Amino acid sequence: MNRDHSRRSTLPGHISAIHAGRQAVVTAAVMLFLFLTGPQPFASPSHAVARKSVASRLDHASLSRVEVRVSRLNDTRVSLKERTRQIRTLSRRNDHESIYTLMVLADGSTYANSKAVEALGKVHSPDVRSYLLEKLTTAPQHDISLIRATIHAVASALGVEAVEPLTAYLSANRRRDDGFRVLLSTTCVEALGEVGTSAIIAPLEDELRYMEQTELNLEYGSNIVTALQKTGDRSVIPILRQYERVVLDEMPDDEHQRSYYAMKIEEVGMTIEGLSTK
Repeated sequence: MNRDHSRRSTLPGHISAIHAGRQAVVTAAVMLFLFLTGPQPFASPSHAVARKSVASRLDHASLSRVEVRVSRLNDTRVSLKERTRQIRTLSRRNDHESIYTLMVLADGSTYANSKAVEALGKVHSPDVRSYLLEKLTTAPQHDISLIRATIHAVASALGVEAVEPLTAYLSANRRRDDGFRVLLSTTCVEALGEVGTSAIIAPLEDELRYMEQTELNLEYGSNIVTALQKTGDRSVIPILRQYERVVLDEMPDDEHQRSYYAMKIEEVGMTIEGLSTK
């Protein structure tokens, strides 16, 4: 592991106070980009602004109940299926005590952390949105399940406001120097597709062109095509036609590889046809 990557694994918790609304999204996007691309380490994530905000609304008895509940939800003697069910129940309660329980779980190092983040993605509150934006910049880089859950949770909780921070993550992830770069980029593309708004078209076109110019990955390209299709916007057709031409131009001589490329070209063609008839 190189020194720069080691610094990136000490993720930032000390970011400017995040508030609800567009300013929070822009701030998170900027901090995310600076963190993933900058050379300086940040403070420990233990002082998360949003988590402290929720905790401040709980009395001593509530905090004690949270501690007991978190211990039970981390107890591996209970099946993961049952603990996951209980975590999902907390997200449906949508009260400060339940939300704080999920945040504490999400900040832990057990497998329950990703399940807690998934559940938080279903909770719609300014504190949760701020927390998830912060988690996008503080999740340990070795915890791939947690990062992927956070990306999807951000899309679920923020909707169209997730486009800016997820786009910043997608761009910054190009610098990742381990074997998880494509997986995390794919997760980000899928999350943008879940948002489904026309606002994702420009960043996904940029990602498609970047992929074409650096390393043509047809499976990753298919994920981008699918996300663009989900917008239902016919303006993506020229983008898809250009990608179709690029894949055709790169058609290999090997018969088996040609069959694979032909299948991917057909996928793009079917996507274009489906959008053309809308």
